Amino acid sequence: MDNNSKVIPRDIDAILAAELNEMTFYEREKIYEELHGVLTEIEETNDLLETSLQQLDQVLQKLPNRAIYERAREINSHYVEDRSFRLMFLRSEYFHAEKAAIRLLKFLENKVKFFGQDTLARPIYLTDFNDDDMRFLKGGIIQLIPVRDQSGRVIVADFNMDPNIEQPKHIDNYIRTVVYTLLAAAEDVETQKRGVIGLFYFTNAVSTVKQLFERRPKIFDWVPLKAVAGHFCFEDSRFRVMKALLMVLMGKERRVRVRVHEGSHTECQYKLMTFGLPVRNFPVTYEGELKTSSHLTWLARRKTKEKALEAGKTFHGIDIPGKKDALFGRGKVIQDYSGNVLMRNLIAQFMSEYRRVAKKGKGKVISEVMDVMKALGCRFLKRDASGWWVEVSDETAREKISMTFRTSRSKIVPQERIMASPQSLHYGAGILERDTKKPKRHESDGNDCIDYSLGSSSQWLICYGV
Repeated sequence: MDNNSKVIPRDIDAILAAELNEMTFYEREKIYEELHGVLTEIEETNDLLETSLQQLDQVLQKLPNRAIYERAREINSHYVEDRSFRLMFLRSEYFHAEKAAIRLLKFLENKVKFFGQDTLARPIYLTDFNDDDMRFLKGGIIQLIPVRDQSGRVIVADFNMDPNIEQPKHIDNYIRTVVYTLLAAAEDVETQKRGVIGLFYFTNAVSTVKQLFERRPKIFDWVPLKAVAGHFCFEDSRFRVMKALLMVLMGKERRVRVRVHEGSHTECQYKLMTFGLPVRNFPVTYEGELKTSSHLTWLARRKTKEKALEAGKTFHGIDIPGKKDALFGRGKVIQDYSGNVLMRNLIAQFMSEYRRVAKKGKGKVISEVMDVMKALGCRFLKRDASGWWVEVSDETAREKISMTFRTSRSKIVPQERIMASPQSLHYGAGILERDTKKPKRHESDGNDCIDYSLGSSSQWLICYGV
């Protein structure tokens, strides 16, 4: 089917059904859970990372078609041998060394194909774009949504729904824009671990889809980022042929991860909400008009970062905060951010102790809250003048926790007064429980748990589940 130029919608539906039936119950359930944001993350121990990196290196040395890799090594060995660079490919293939090596070689080959020989052994920058590329990129059809979904995954969206927006002059303009956006997202480690969601609003993209079908770039076969889910949104049934073309382009492994939604813009948004997508943050008005102001600001930030990197400088800016990060700032959006909610709930757990101790002892309680946050992988972030999120010092983080304690004293009822045993704190897909038992790993209500000893009389039991 993948090699035929004629595609009939009912044929692709039959193929999808057959492919699902070929899977085991466990495989189907895993895909269904990932579509709805229920993640099973691989625990990245030092042993796993080091062993996987060694295996990847061994495979790369044995592959018969590694000529392009050797050429890249000759030009800039630091680039292709960099630990962070290689881990991107390992994470995208769930630490399967051979698959990661093949993806890496395909990545180098396609970089040269779409961006030119000069990009073989270095990152891709905006300066590699031609005028037609930049015109299409600035148009905002392809955008990186600035907020993660409820499971911490980023979303790369195609909002080809406004007939007044300029279409790509050549299909390669589209391909380069999508690849660049995905690579920008892949710079974040959390995104590498959790994967990306593809969102496509194809109400005005018949020509683009047909050209993609002819070009068949198979982008997700070689970018160092795993596609965990895809959503296609169509306004009417006339686009079903286009849906069939797209399904063929996706390939067998990804077709089963795609869901198609037919209906108006509002109807599609309601359907997407059931999958945990942050529709409030989509750059589209209720009337279906595309907004580009945030996208253009993002491009300006990218230029700042790339200018620093090309000059050999270190850059610490964070594009999209993680779900557990506590953000500095004002307003309801900041206060309702998941990491800020987590911090306030932790403070509620510690409020009795904070009230009980003398002034000199409050600093110890504040430090303990910060230790728990860091044990969970939380960061304290603040926007800089250019709009990037940057991590603040420990002293500044303690000040934020201290202020939250002070401003919350009159609002928060001590946790043990409002919760029966076991005391627990729900945060997204995780549960935190105050525990005084010996540190251990065990199951609690079906969740995998780890005790963290924080050097005090109490410990924190951190459970991850649904």
